[in-house]
Amino acid sequence: MGTTYEYYGRYSFGGARADPVGVIRRRRLRNGVAVDQAFTRNLRWERSDALYQVDLGYSDATFERITDAEAEAFVRRVTARLGGDPDEAWTSPDDGPFDPPSRVRTLVTRLRGGHRGTANP
Repeated sequence: MGTTYEYYGRYSFGGARADPVGVIRRRRLRNGVAVDQAFTRNLRWERSDALYQVDLGYSDATFERITDAEAEAFVRRVTARLGGDPDEAWTSPDDGPFDPPSRVRTLVTRLRGGHRGTANP
């Protein structure tokens, strides 16, 4: 069975659904942990904490769930504009589980009632 992704488009104020300014893909590990990657100017999928930042209130960015076809159209459009190979960019491999930045880990630990660096009794 292949990897299943959910895709999210990032939109600027008043932006059209067909023209997101960025795309993030999310996959879930067996343990339920979300792994997020943004398609970057490097023409590959790279780890991202943008959705976590929105969920935690650190960012006012607007994301909407989009279809696989909409995400692929974005990748192909950006790749063509920057002179890369759209097929290679769309199928770039995962780079392992996402490790959120320390400020996110710290906040999650505090929300769970623990303190960073100490074990919960």
